[in-house]
This record gives sequence, C-alpha cells and structure tokens, in this order.
Amino acid sequence: AIVLVGGWVAASALVSLALVAPGGRLADMLAVAAAVGLGLALTRGAGTQAGAGGNDPLPALLAPLCCLAAGVITFRIAGTLLQGAERLARRGPALTRLALIGLARAPAAPSLAIAFLAVSVGLGGFALAYRATLLRGTADQAANQVPLDAIVAPGADFTTPLELAPAASWRALSGGRVLPVRRTEATYPSGGGTVTVPALGVPASGLILIHGWRNSDGSASLPALARRLEPTGPARTPGPLLEPGARWLAVRASAPGVSVSLTADLRDRSGAIRQLALGTAGAHPAVLSARIPPGTWELEALELDELTGLAITNGHQNGENLAPATQASTNVALGPIEALDGARRPVMRVPIGAWRAVGSASAPARSGSSAIVGFAATGQPGLVRPPQPSDVHRIPVLVDPQTAASAGPGGLLSLTVDQLPVAARVVGVLKRFPALGSGAGGFVIADEATLAGALDAQLPGQGRADELWIATDHPQGLRAALAAGPLSQLSATFRADVQRSLRSAPIARGLLGTLLAAAGLAAALAVLGLVVSLLGAARDERVQQDLEAQGVGPRGLRAELQMRLALAGVLGVLIGLGIAVALTGLAVATVQAAATLAAPSPPLVTVVPWGELAAFGLVAIVALIGASWLIALSLDWHWPARRVPRPSLERVPAR
Repeated sequence: AIVLVGGWVAASALVSLALVAPGGRLADMLAVAAAVGLGLALTRGAGTQAGAGGNDPLPALLAPLCCLAAGVITFRIAGTLLQGAERLARRGPALTRLALIGLARAPAAPSLAIAFLAVSVGLGGFALAYRATLLRGTADQAANQVPLDAIVAPGADFTTPLELAPAASWRALSGGRVLPVRRTEATYPSGGGTVTVPALGVPASGLILIHGWRNSDGSASLPALARRLEPTGPARTPGPLLEPGARWLAVRASAPGVSVSLTADLRDRSGAIRQLALGTAGAHPAVLSARIPPGTWELEALELDELTGLAITNGHQNGENLAPATQASTNVALGPIEALDGARRPVMRVPIGAWRAVGSASAPARSGSSAIVGFAATGQPGLVRPPQPSDVHRIPVLVDPQTAASAGPGGLLSLTVDQLPVAARVVGVLKRFPALGSGAGGFVIADEATLAGALDAQLPGQGRADELWIATDHPQGLRAALAAGPLSQLSATFRADVQRSLRSAPIARGLLGTLLAAAGLAAALAVLGLVVSLLGAARDERVQQDLEAQGVGPRGLRAELQMRLALAGVLGVLIGLGIAVALTGLAVATVQAAATLAAPSPPLVTVVPWGELAAFGLVAIVALIGASWLIALSLDWHWPARRVPRPSLERVPAR
C-alpha cells in the first residue's frame, strides 16, 4: 500500500512539474517512458506474480505509470477540448460563454489544472476500485469456505446434526433452506494406479444457492449443471412399509454349509437405519424373528453376515497362509418374510423372489415369495433388497478437469466411495467447488439423494448426510440454538464470521484504511490543484483586465470566475473518472503484486464500483464548485489589477 500511495503522489508531482516546464518536451518524454514501463509491467506481471509470489515491484506501479501517461495526454488535449467547447457555447448563456472564452484564450493554466485534477480523481477512483476488489476477494474467500450462510458439521464425538435433530427442526431453527450434505472421499483408476479425491453429495436443487459462484468456474451455468445432476427418476425405491399393527418380524431361513447371521435393516421416516437382529441361520430351516420397535418402519433390506468367530478364524488363516485366501460359502434359503401382530398372527407377507443380492451375496434363485441366495464369507456383508435405480443407472457427477480426463468414453467413471463401488458418469467439469480444502487435488460432486441411494443400496445407512449447509436471513436463532443444549457439541461455521475475520486482519484492515485515505487525499489535491493553477501565478490576468475594461463589475467578475472554475473542475472530474474506469482493469494485477497478501482462493476478479465512483465524482464536483464559490466570494474585487503593458493606442498627431 505504501508503494502504491507513494507512486500515486510521485505521478501527480511528475505530471505537474513536467507540464509547467518550458517547451513541453519533458512531459512528452515522461509520457513515452510511462507507456514503455506500463507495457513492460503488463507483459511481466503474470509471470512474476505466478512464479515469484508477487515480489516484483513493477506491477505495483501500473496505476501510477498509467496516470502519468494519461496526465500528459489530458494536458495535450484539454486546450483543444476547451476551444471546441467555446465554439459550441457561442449561442449559449453569456456567463458560460465568457467563462469558456477565458479558459480557451490562454489554455496553458486551465489545461494544467484539468490534467492535475484528472490524475488526482483517476488515482482516487482507482483506490476505490482497489478497495472494492479486495472486499470482493474477501467475500469470495468466505463463500469458498462456507457456500451458504452456515455449515453445521459433526463435533468431536462425530455425532451428525441429523442424529441430534431432524431436518424439519433445523429448518424451523434457521427459517431458511437446509441442505443435507454427504462429505466423503472417492477413488478412481488413473493410469496404472488410483487417485483419491474429496467427494460431496449436495442436493442438486440447492446448488443455485451457493454464494460467490462465477460462470467461469464451470463448463456451463450453475442452473444448467444443477439440472444435469438431477436424477431422471426416483433416487431410491422404497422398501415395503410394515403394517401399523405389526409387532414382530419373522423370516424362515436356513444355511446348510456355514452358519449365517441375519439382520433386518429398518428405515424410519427421517431416513435413519435401525438394525434388527433376527438370529442365526443354520443347517436346519428355522423361523428367525425379532420384536419391531415402536414407530413407522420401512423394510430396507436383509443383511447376511458371517459369525464373529468364523470371521476371526478366516482372518488368521488367510494371514498365515501364503496361498490365495480361502473363503467359506453356502446357499442361504430365505423367505417368506412375515410381519406378525402381538399374538404372532401374520398381518402382512413380503415376497422377496424379485429382490436383488449384492455384496457378499450372489444373485438369488427366485421362487415367488422365497429366494435361495449364495453367500461367501469375505468379511463383508451381503445384502438382499428390492431393486434400486443405481442397479441400472449411473449417477451423474461434476468433476475437476484432471478427474474428467481419467473418465472413459461417454464420461463413464468407476468410483469407489466408502469402499463401495459406484458407477458414475461425468456430466460437467468445474474449475473449483466451495467447501473443499485448498490442497485437494480434485473432487467429485453428486446429487445428495442420488449418491445416498447408490451407497444405501449396498450398505443401508451409509449414504446418510453428515453435515448441513444452511441458508438463513436470521442467523441469531441458529447461533443461540448451537450455543447451548445438545446441539452445542456440533461444529458450526458462519460465512459472515469468516468474512469478518478476513476483513479485520491487521494487514487487510490497514490496507483498506490506507486506500480510503488515499481517495480522500486525491480529492483534496484535486481541489487544491485546480485553485492553485487557475488563481496562482500561472493564471492569465489579462482575462480579468479585459472584463473590467468592458464594464464588468465585481459581481460579474466573481460569477465569471466561479463558472470558469466549475467548468474546468467538471471537465477534469469527468476525464478523471474515465481514467479510473480504465484503471480498474489493473486492480487485480496491482493487488496480486502486493507482497502483503497471499494468493487468494478463488482468484481475484476486477470489480468496477460504479456506485462509489459516481458518488466520488459527485462529491468531487460539489467540492470544487463549493471551493470556487467560496474563493471567488472571499477575493477583493476592488483592488486594481496589475496591468499588463499593452501597445499604446493614442492617435499620433499629423505633421
């Protein structure tokens, strides 16, 4: 910031000294030198910033160099502009015409004032653009960490938000949208090995709520990408809903080769999974049963596991045997499944002949309400469940360019998520995605419900969301709920807090304050430069003498001076605002050149603060008009003006 402000002051001083120098060659030479330096800085800026971390001081002088060249150019064209304005105003009001004649008659001093004013306003406007770019950068960095207004994640004991309160309660607390998010990792084959990247399951309908998103971040607009993630049909096929009067769940089962533990996976209305141990299937057919807990339940699947002792024995044998691993296997006869009332009378029968077997269970031999399932003791459970969409459809995903390059024809990608195979298809490529660590080498983004359906189809409950992204206009209630009671064990991050922390950092706070001070100083210098140039030693006193000779009194002289100052000031401010807008394109390069700032993520974007620039220009114009009015009012118009010698016009007597 010190380099920038010092460069701005030096540029203003050089413009003033060069323009008042006789001949004007010094000004032209400085303009050429500034243009050469500007071109060198622009060509070197990107490479030095990326390679040297912004240690090259030349990019920091982009704005001063540009202003130096612009000041000289303004000085050269100001006289022409004043003369053209004088010709256009010949049929206008007399006061305006007199003021323009006074400016165009001797344009050196007015041109100097306009050039100095334009440089000062341009630098002040650039300071505002610099500040707006920094503020936008902090907002984007905060949104990159917290995409909505808050993230609520598990605390130290890994209890998830949805385990402590249902989604409806979170919506009531926040008064806004609540997005369930599944955060995990995905592995895919690449070359001769595998690559593991972060994976997120985010509701596709909630992507449009993300803050700080840029169209350049993706291969399509965010709404279009969200539509591509949405499943074409239901993300999950519900299992049979147990009758309200059911009190027991029973299944006839047998496993002649190896004893198999049988568990029923029940899903409640919130999506939580409750495991119901039915018993062990042995060599002889038997009815295994367990009491159904109170509530409304959906039968998600039947889970087959090897007994604990067998798993330990197989583990020891496989660990000590150099030969390929040995596995025990058997055929498990299942069905029918019945729900019984309190008196153990059947109230519903669940046919499983059309169900699918996955995991350690192989495809069943269907026979109506029963099935014979192959089971191998691999250490992983087998699952018998209703058919799911993920059995036949790949889940659409958004990925980074590197992951997209590893996809097969048609964007097909074989993922392993939580050690479970997931068939995916790339539907979009993103440069970045929020809420991921800066060191992530890639990422996979899927619709939360679709990803959950694919995971639950292989291990019920595995797809349950483990964090919440919350959008709220009233975070006070959410903060209060998270500060006390059982929800206090959760981890919460608010985007406003992150943004406030970034802006209140000592370096950022000092830099923003310096920029505001620089803008104010530029406005003050603009007023001072205009007054000194038009009323100081450089002013042309013949204008006042001619007006006095034509009978213009003190009041008219005062009004003419006020109009002259105002016209020069307005022209200088307008040119300065144009310079400021042109300089905004250099704001990012200058910010990145500042050695006090680390490379932000996401990268900075140029911000043109149109509202602030308009207000700054209006304040400058009002200040100039006010200063000219006060100065003209305070001058003593009755003193005899210092006369400039003129050739005598007296008639010579004839001889």
